[in-house]
Formats: sequence, C-alpha cells, structure tokens
Amino acid sequence: MTFHRAPPVLLRGQELEQSLRAVGLRLGASHAGAACPAPEQVLMSAVAAAIPNDLRTLSVVTTWIGVHNARVHVAELARYLDAGAAACRDPALFAAYWSGVAHWQRADVRWGKVAARFHGPAMYLSGLPAEVELAQIQRKGEDPRFLGSRLRVPQGMLRDRKADVDDAAALSARHAWYRERLRQGPSYRADCWAELERSPELRAADLARAVGCTYPVAHATVMDQSVWRSIASHTGPGALDAER
Repeated sequence: MTFHRAPPVLLRGQELEQSLRAVGLRLGASHAGAACPAPEQVLMSAVAAAIPNDLRTLSVVTTWIGVHNARVHVAELARYLDAGAAACRDPALFAAYWSGVAHWQRADVRWGKVAARFHGPAMYLSGLPAEVELAQIQRKGEDPRFLGSRLRVPQGMLRDRKADVDDAAALSARHAWYRERLRQGPSYRADCWAELERSPELRAADLARAVGCTYPVAHATVMDQSVWRSIASHTGPGALDAER
C-alpha cells in the first residue's frame, strides 16, 4: 500500500485562536487544555490570517521567531508556504514577509530554502501607498530585522517586545514537541519521539500523518523508541535520561 504524506493544513478561526497561546504567542484568551499543534503550523496560519492588516499579530509572530528560531523546524515551515500563500488575502506580501524573515535569519543556513521562494520586487509591509511608507522610512528608519531584505518595514511598525511571547522554559513545560526539540534539535525525529511519548501505541503510518513526516522517519523512530523502552525497563528511565 502506498503511503501518502499528510498535506499541510492551516488553522482557522477558533482553532487558530486557541493555538496561539499553546505555542507561546500571548494573544487572545488563554485556553486551558488546548491542543499543542506544530509551531510551524501555527506561525504560518497566523501570518496568513494577519496579512495585510493585523500588525499586532504579525508583531508577536516576528518576536516569537526571534526568540525561538533555534527550535523552529524550518523544513516543516517551508512545507506550509504554498498553503499559506493560497489562504492569504495578499499572497505576494505573504511571500515577501517570509523572504524578509529568511533574510533576517540568514546566518542560519536552514532558512535558505525559504529565502529562495520569493523572486518579486521589494514590498512595503503596511499596504499604504509607496510614497507614504517611503516617507515613514525616511523619517523613522527601517526595522533592523528586515533591513536589506525585500520587505521594507518602518521602524516601530512591528513592535518587538519579549514579554509578548513565552520564553523557552515556559513553552517547553507544556509543549512536548518543543521540549523534545530542546533535547534533539528541531527535526521530524524529535517531533515523532515526543508524539510517541504521549501516545506510545501509535503505528508508524499514523505517527507519520500526525507529525507530517515521511513513513521511513516515523518507522525508524518507532523502532528506536521500542529499543529505548526495552532498555529503560531494565535500567530505569532515570539512568537513561541522565545520559541524554
């Protein structure tokens, strides 16, 4: 039987609203017990819904990336680019935003595939007439995070306040995928491992669909965790955790 990798699905409406705080964006009301979807799914969904007018949400997403870039699974985020652009009211500006983020994070080579997806001309974030936004930039300067990119953002248009997002300790305390990425680095294997910790009965095919990875990655993680659990049953999980 052919295995089909799960296609990217964006969050919308109340589902998106409930997911924002679950991944550490301090927006909207807190929802105790809300599901913890992949951070990349929430980021893409939030940006697709925010552009072009919701600068508050866009500000918090941008701050989150600055704080948590090391734990972003960039390859998974790139899978969402086409779905996000299709759902956004301004697909070109959506693409320009992520190109700008990739330029900002260019010291991290993982962002190269995101940067390569946008080939259009430079765009102004606000959607105001170009002469108005250019005047703002001339008066205030540009947001240093996007300076030199194809996204032109006047200084102060996107607020950058660390208090708007959870730090790594707070987020890892409740988000299993994020916590495992702290241990293993951002990867499909880390996400599979965290999902198996929560639901150890998952078969490889179901695990791959839950995480959005390929079957071989999920199957290998199932096999490795089976070995891990076998060892833990003889030595105790504390000894293994101490060596991780």
